Amino acid sequence: MLIPQGGRIINNGSISAESPRPGSIAYTSSKHAVTGLTKSISLDGRPFSIACGQIDYGNVVSAISVGVAQSIVCACANGLTSTLTMKPKIN
Repeated sequence: MLIPQGGRIINNGSISAESPRPGSIAYTSSKHAVTGLTKSISLDGRPFSIACGQIDYGNVVSAISVGVAQSIVCACANGLTSTLTMKPKIN
């Protein structure tokens, strides 16, 4: 029986690890952790032929981001000022 050796791991990161946005402490911290994990696995996996990389996503439209955008619009429509600005989305 052959014992599997080696492999490839691809982690989902985010540009928020390098360029955080206001109000994203938990998300930014978790993405910093993913970056550290990726680098550590990349080093520790070498003797076992395991490679590890990371894809850093930018602006992603999701149910959460749409909800945040709508809440900002509602706050501004009600006369509340907002210091948050939405970055352009990339399609």
